Order: sequence, then C-alpha cells, then structure tokens
Amino acid sequence: MGFSLAQIGEILPRLAAGQFGRAEIEKQLHAKLAEIEAQILKLQELKQALMDTFASLQCAPDIAVSAAHATVNEPVKPVRIKKLHAR
Repeated sequence: MGFSLAQIGEILPRLAAGQFGRAEIEKQLHAKLAEIEAQILKLQELKQALMDTFASLQCAPDIAVSAAHATVNEPVKPVRIKKLHAR
C-alpha cells in the first residue's frame, strides 16, 4: 500500500504487541492518502509543464537547435556580461 520500510518497521512491533488500534490504523491510512494526493498534485503540475513545453516549441522537428532557441518566437538578442575583476 505504499508504506516505506521505516513506516512498516514502526507499525509491526506495535501491531504484534496489541498496541495498534483502529484509530491508529485510520490515522496512518489518512496520512498515507495525504502523501499520495500530494504526489499526484506534483505529477499533474509536472505533466502540465511538459505539455506547455511541447505546445511552445517553435522549431521544425527535423532540425537540431540549441536549447536557448527551442522555444523562442523571435530572434535571441545577445546578452552582455560584465567581467568580474579580482581585487
């Protein structure tokens, strides 16, 4: 059910000793459900970001491009970087 070995290691001894009642089981299950929901949300956000990237591609599929030009609609302007001088 997706519980880690550490979580199982905490649960089993208490279960074997009869110290793990229904309330604790429900607490553990609710916590695991919340964890899974958070993972699903993160995956949905990642999926949307990937879909947005696909939709923004402007280059032809058969032409190699640099990463800087893969999603740009207009020419890229050079950026001037000031040199750092050691003192």
